[in-house]
Amino acid sequence: MTATQASAQAAQPATTFESRNPATDEVIATFPVHAETDVSKAVERARGAATWWRDLGHDGRKRRMRAWRTLLVRRSDEFAELIHRENGKPVDDALGEIILAIEHVSWAASNAEKVLGRRRVAPGMLAMNHTASAEYVPFGVVGVIGPWNYPVHTPMGSITYALAAGNAVVFKPSEYTPAIGKWLVDAFAEVVPEQPVFGLVTGFGATGAALCRAGVDKLAFTGSTATGKKVMAACAETLTPILIECGGKDALIVADDADLDAAVDATVWGAMANSGQTCTGVERAYVVEPLYDEFVARVTREAGRIRGGSDAAADYGPMTMPAQIDVIRRHIDDALARPRRRRGGAARQREPVRARRRRVQREAWRADRCPPVVRHGQHQLGDHVCDRAGPAVRRCAQLRLRTDPRAGRAARVRLAARRHAPALPVADQGAHIPAHPARCRLAGAYGQGALGSLTGGQPDDS
Repeated sequence: MTATQASAQAAQPATTFESRNPATDEVIATFPVHAETDVSKAVERARGAATWWRDLGHDGRKRRMRAWRTLLVRRSDEFAELIHRENGKPVDDALGEIILAIEHVSWAASNAEKVLGRRRVAPGMLAMNHTASAEYVPFGVVGVIGPWNYPVHTPMGSITYALAAGNAVVFKPSEYTPAIGKWLVDAFAEVVPEQPVFGLVTGFGATGAALCRAGVDKLAFTGSTATGKKVMAACAETLTPILIECGGKDALIVADDADLDAAVDATVWGAMANSGQTCTGVERAYVVEPLYDEFVARVTREAGRIRGGSDAAADYGPMTMPAQIDVIRRHIDDALARPRRRRGGAARQREPVRARRRRVQREAWRADRCPPVVRHGQHQLGDHVCDRAGPAVRRCAQLRLRTDPRAGRAARVRLAARRHAPALPVADQGAHIPAHPARCRLAGAYGQGALGSLTGGQPDDS
């Protein structure tokens, strides 16, 4: 082979890529890198299937989605093991994610007709001698671009409701979790073999960009704010409606009457669960001065008991995305740049990191990231704390810890209104995660955190 031939061959774009176990680097499977033409063909196949799926009506779709739910339940152990291998999270955490996805499927199948079906509406004074009704009709084909940190629960929030509403779906999972996406698509095909209602495309950013431009009727994206802006720009070319959930920098606020046991537990769990790879996890802690030193000591002690790894006894698994290692290193370097303390270190599987500081202008307090690093600062509660908790990229799921929920309710409402935080649970870090899918609007975000809402009592346009 000549040097010119070798150079030309090296310049050819890859046609396949490997999915690997983040703990062992074992190859899980090899997948195609779908080009623009491949994505367009997938959307056209879905468009033909969408008509058939729509014409089944709510009852027909309900039966098939309930069969999908049953399959997910029956094979949940198998699916959880695959999630553990490809994503890295412990099997129990994977099962928790599957349970949340099953709840999405169950609720959507049971309630789609009630929420979206035809209903009588008032015709108005000028048409009082007429009757009027309204109903929601499917878009047609919905594209979904999923994340790597919660590769089942998060995209299923879009996939499930799109399917229940009568749309076909083309799903592009993260390049770090394509096997998980394929498993979901294959499982659906087992119960709906007639048409390619739920299709799959795999690849990197160019594949996602192609999906934005492939003529889908709506697109749902979950990922970083930077990529979300690119998705918005691509969809704007054809005025394709979009639903976006981006990353953030969520704050925990410990008030003067806080239950420190609850505050420490919420901080450590909220910051370290899922290897810190949670967009609504605790990444900053604001603590009143009288409690600060004891809070720091307790968080340090509890975090020190957590062990990372890939075995069954590990508390959390490896980071899914290798680039996150450099993010953590930057955060630690930032924490060491000025007088403060830190504990832990950065490696693919490493113990939690805690950074202590009193000034909050640096990257570690504002950057749109989700590593297992928690920063805490000493403050007096007031408007300045709200201002510091709010300017983060995502204004979502901020947490205030108080002993008496009744006493904290008024303060919570004032803080939520001031910072545009739609989810402000009191004394429970996970309370922003809806126990019932109909309340998903509570898990929304403002500013650069999100665009649109997933579901609710009366959806806006789906």
